[in-house]
Amino acid sequence: MKRFLTIFLGALLLLAAPGCREREESAPTVPQPEAPSAPEESSRPEASPSESTEPETVSNDSAEENIPLEERLNDIMCVFGAERSYTMDDDGNRTEPDPPEYCTSVISFYYNEEGVPGTADITPYGYFGWYLEYTSERAEEIARVIPGFERMALVRDDPVSGEIYGAPADSYETVVTAFFDVDVEALRSDDLYDAEADAYIPNGGPGIGERPTVHVENGSIEDGLIVMDVVIEDTEYSKGRTLRLTVREEEANPLGGIRFVSLVPVSV
Repeated sequence: MKRFLTIFLGALLLLAAPGCREREESAPTVPQPEAPSAPEESSRPEASPSESTEPETVSNDSAEENIPLEERLNDIMCVFGAERSYTMDDDGNRTEPDPPEYCTSVISFYYNEEGVPGTADITPYGYFGWYLEYTSERAEEIARVIPGFERMALVRDDPVSGEIYGAPADSYETVVTAFFDVDVEALRSDDLYDAEADAYIPNGGPGIGERPTVHVENGSIEDGLIVMDVVIEDTEYSKGRTLRLTVREEEANPLGGIRFVSLVPVSV
């Protein structure tokens, strides 16, 4: 985890982060491992034959509906550092491939070749980077579930540094502890937490490298555990790899009904 994230922040964190190929201008600047450029279309394994013509579904209690298993697995993959690819034309219209394609987000667990064996391997700055990415396009959705949620706020107006923004502690801690087995005391043990402001305040933003295409293979749900292989594809500059993501179903998490367990390399 040494290379995971060194987070820095500026006022740009208040801007919504756009999609895979168009986010470079709006993302904050944070040094992190350079991600490879997105390659050609990925091939996905065909679904195994079934007598039923209906797609396999899984219950998503947070949405109170059944959704196709493949869609559910892709949604979970995105929670930990991926997003749908898209392009923008000259008129500002957004176009997504059909079927959807995915790439790593600006801040992502999938950049780590050694993976994230467990929550003990995530640093306070690692959680903060995840929080910034996860909430970047979900703030309104989260606010509907968590009353009073505020992604970032003005916490101080410094005569030298100017306006200082941070993540209010109640919002930040509620979101992070919903997805990870970490207590508030551990989160506050780092200098990210400013007790006077009662907020988490880093000092810069993420550096942006090239971002590979990713997709899910071999997903399964059994005994409350959701396991999937996330394939990070080859690029011109780096060799691809596969990381096995495991989460457990967690009814107590109102934001997605899951909790992170591990992300480990898979030998192929």
